[in-house]
Amino acid sequence: MQTGLCSITFRNLSAEEIIALVVEGGLQSIEWGGDVHVQHGDIARAESVRRMTEDAGLAVSSYGSYYRLGSAESPEFDAVMDSTLALGVQTLRIWSGTPDSAAIDDETRMARRDETRRIAEQAARHQVNVAFEFHGGCLTDTGKASAAFMRDVDRDNVGMYWQPSLGLSVSDRVEELNTILPWLQNIHLFNWVGDDHERRPLEENPDAGLAYLSAAGVSERRGDILLEYVPNDDPRQFLADAATLTDWVRRLQAGETHDGAES
Repeated sequence: MQTGLCSITFRNLSAEEIIALVVEGGLQSIEWGGDVHVQHGDIARAESVRRMTEDAGLAVSSYGSYYRLGSAESPEFDAVMDSTLALGVQTLRIWSGTPDSAAIDDETRMARRDETRRIAEQAARHQVNVAFEFHGGCLTDTGKASAAFMRDVDRDNVGMYWQPSLGLSVSDRVEELNTILPWLQNIHLFNWVGDDHERRPLEENPDAGLAYLSAAGVSERRGDILLEYVPNDDPRQFLADAATLTDWVRRLQAGETHDGAES
């Protein structure tokens, strides 16, 4: 797995500034978001950002779109696909829509399944994988719910992202990650703590970070580990978090387990 950044971490920065930060931080890729930096359907912008990213020696990891199943306010999927192709990526991130898995009824769930199959067929014609945001308030809000939905959809080019669920223990988060591991595409990584979800530096919680990355199989699996959100939206903190992530990946690739013991 490669290391990278979600551009939505710095919505207030230009694409050029984000690229420079990622290069300085020694990471390898960028997931460009569809809300600010590469808006849905703006082909010229997507092509320009792709050139800038690749000219800097970085990969475009994925397109972080805001296509939402079952939403009248969602951008048109054709526009989203156009931007995905212009960016030259094989992973398109979308949202599974509301309500969450505990509240959704069978009829809505089946409609979401059928919609997913339709867009997956369209994406497959361009060798693009569709991957769902793993997020509270959505149908794909837990490991079990996400895995069940993946089985219902049953398409080879449909998968999942993962990120640490708020309010769970590290072991419960690892269990969720293990549950969706067969469908894992990319990881969004951050360190939020407490009931008020305070953003903290990655280096303050190495046991958690190493446990997540060890479970994900960073040495064996393709995909990206993408930093998302930093304390105070501070570029300097991003550089520190990037150094921490790089060190964690190096340690795991050298054969350490998540508690630092040799495997």
